[in-house]
Amino acid sequence: MKFLIFTLLTYLVFSCSGCSIFNSVPSSLLDFNENLSQEQTVKKGDKYYPVSYFEVDELMIESGSVLAKDAIVYNYLFPFKKSIPKGKYPVRLTILDESEFGGSKRVALAAVMVNREKVDRWEYSHSYPVDSGVGCFMDRKALDQLQERDRRDSGSFERDLALMQRNSERSGVDWANIQFEDDLNIIQFQSGYGDGHYTSYIGYNQQGSIVRLVTDFNLIPR
Repeated sequence: MKFLIFTLLTYLVFSCSGCSIFNSVPSSLLDFNENLSQEQTVKKGDKYYPVSYFEVDELMIESGSVLAKDAIVYNYLFPFKKSIPKGKYPVRLTILDESEFGGSKRVALAAVMVNREKVDRWEYSHSYPVDSGVGCFMDRKALDQLQERDRRDSGSFERDLALMQRNSERSGVDWANIQFEDDLNIIQFQSGYGDGHYTSYIGYNQQGSIVRLVTDFNLIPR
């Protein structure tokens, strides 16, 4: 019973789009990310850090419902509040490079590129907790396949992490494309500095169609 109450309260807090404390939209940050070139810097404190982007693989959407959530913990379902058409969509990671100052490369934002049109306005979608240090995008149907795979194969989680580390050799950050039957897949990636609560937004064009789904991992000042 206690777990059920905790789950319900967590869902209400981090999915509430009617509470202004959670649903403010950092338009300047999201617009900066949209117009990002490969040779830009961002100021944090008194230092300037390089910022770049990298397109990983395509995300298959079958049901139209896209989840942005912790890639490992199943307890909470956090779909974007608007659906998108069935199809395959590139996923773009924005990378903040702190290696010059003793840090490493980190995923600052992650975006599903529904199409390449310009974003005219942004809308808050939802926030979600990460307890595994890994966020993701997936179709709602892919979650069922992920859970079934992990029930059958207890070593799948370790192989997913190994794949993320191998992929970091070409991008500088950990990510993986976890594939299932019927072309469904999960694009997962390190979440900023790790565990935390992260917010997702929807970008619309001038006609009101969805062109972007974005999660901010709180690394770049708003």
